[in-house]
Amino acid sequence: MNLPVQTEHFGRWLLEVLRAFFGVAPWTTGALIGASVLGSIAHLLAFFLPLKVLILAGADHVPHYMPFISPDDQLHWITAFAAAAVAAYLLTLALGRWTQQLAERGSRAVLDRAIQLSVIGSQDTRAQRYYSEIGETAASLLFALLALLALLLLSEPLFLTLFALLYLQYWLTTWLLSGDEYSEAAGDRWGRLQRQILDDPKGLLQFYFAVNYFAGFLVLLAVFLWGGAAHFFAILLSFLLLRQLLRALSSGIRNATRLARGRGAIDPLVFPEKQRTRRESSYVRALRQLFAKPQRQQRSERVLQQALSTTAAFEVTWEDPPYAGRFQGLIARPRDSSQQQGRCYQQQIYTHRLVQLLDDEALLYQHVGRERLRGTAEIARFTEGPFLCRICEYGNGRPPSVAEWQRWEPVLLRERMAIAPPPALLRAYRGAHRLLYERLTPERLAVLQVAVDTPVEQQTLERLMAALPVLTGRLRRLPLYLYPPGMNRELAVMDASGELQVVSWGRWRLEPLGGTLTDRHLEGHVRALLPELPRWRDDVEQPPLADDVRLARWCRALEEMLEARAYKRALRIATRIVRYDQTAG
Repeated sequence: MNLPVQTEHFGRWLLEVLRAFFGVAPWTTGALIGASVLGSIAHLLAFFLPLKVLILAGADHVPHYMPFISPDDQLHWITAFAAAAVAAYLLTLALGRWTQQLAERGSRAVLDRAIQLSVIGSQDTRAQRYYSEIGETAASLLFALLALLALLLLSEPLFLTLFALLYLQYWLTTWLLSGDEYSEAAGDRWGRLQRQILDDPKGLLQFYFAVNYFAGFLVLLAVFLWGGAAHFFAILLSFLLLRQLLRALSSGIRNATRLARGRGAIDPLVFPEKQRTRRESSYVRALRQLFAKPQRQQRSERVLQQALSTTAAFEVTWEDPPYAGRFQGLIARPRDSSQQQGRCYQQQIYTHRLVQLLDDEALLYQHVGRERLRGTAEIARFTEGPFLCRICEYGNGRPPSVAEWQRWEPVLLRERMAIAPPPALLRAYRGAHRLLYERLTPERLAVLQVAVDTPVEQQTLERLMAALPVLTGRLRRLPLYLYPPGMNRELAVMDASGELQVVSWGRWRLEPLGGTLTDRHLEGHVRALLPELPRWRDDVEQPPLADDVRLARWCRALEEMLEARAYKRALRIATRIVRYDQTAG
């Protein structure tokens, strides 16, 4: 990143936006910036004036650095300074409230001129926030400039010290951000530091703030000790002004960073001729730079060769995820099928938000066993930029065909039904998730009242509420079933021996048996397997009733309709549940 170039581009864009604001709402925009600057000055006085009051009230006589105060008028001056301090504080609050009103008024005027159709969600609210942040950024920079000029008059040594520090820090940041944060030359630590600064500059700004603050304090202390006591109030005011200046700079830089990121959404709200453009996210940028063909081929092949202690060559290709919310994947296939017995390997790429899936999977394997769950073996694990990668065995490199999946699906169902969750695993799961019968509460179902239109629907809802304790009691008696949500043939792979393996168990769940099954399963395989459960599982004494298993499916379907806010369809499912309760009763 070239910081000077980016600074120039942002400065030009900010001036262009402000010019548009002044063209549409000149008085409102000017009042917003002026009120923000005056608010900062009032805030400064609200701190400075009470110090004068305390010094005057605590002194037996008027200090020599207050020659304009007569001893006879000391009490009057104390009263005047105290009143001025209160007025400054109240003015700060009033100006803050006024700037909010100005931001609302000005953003509405800009929107009315720029667009007629909605281009972003919560458009009015976000436009007000953008308008306010742009005005605050301009006000912060204007106040910082005025504060620097005031420091030049009050304390030249402090001004020169602060100016030199700010200059050095800017070019230090330019050096830190130079280059590509994902290049080989940058290295993991250096690239990680660059990404931290780009994603959240708050930490670096706080460090700079502390350095500048204490350096300024030491300079003022030296001025005071070396003959500056006669200018005590000038030194005190300089110290408070330094603090306010650094806060304004930090606030302005943070706002500028947010505005630069949101420029694609701001432009269409301000300029009628511009449409919204989506900024490339840091995730997409990292994925593009780290896993383009040359980079992934070199790094993945090297890691795989080291893990397998082989010199065999592999062809690393991209693989789309089965659906959103899963890992991105790469497939490594031997270029010579005679090497490595033709085995393939899958590199799974996890963002920091998905890393927890690996921990959840490890917990499951610890208590149940990878082999029993047909999980693929892990070969290597490493980090690549902001991603965590792992390489697993991937059989012959292809998911099962539709016909193969239809043959294997009943086998997987039987194997999972035979697994009794160990007590330690159940305790860990219950600590993080509620089971189906714990989620179906009167409070959860009360929202169905909004979809009631007829007396029959009202009666259905009332009967459902009345039957809820009995229904949840029947669900409690069902054995728990371990399953991976969203499991399909794309999350499986065939190995060389014709066996099926599951590539990920990261999203495993426990539900009462039937809460995740389809009608075909219920009517066919499950009904046939229920009598076998007492023989397979120690936690089942009597075979579950097929009607109770069907009830679990209906209750889960009801919950899915609630999650989708399809309340009318949820009422139709509730009708079936109520009928079941009548027949069961």
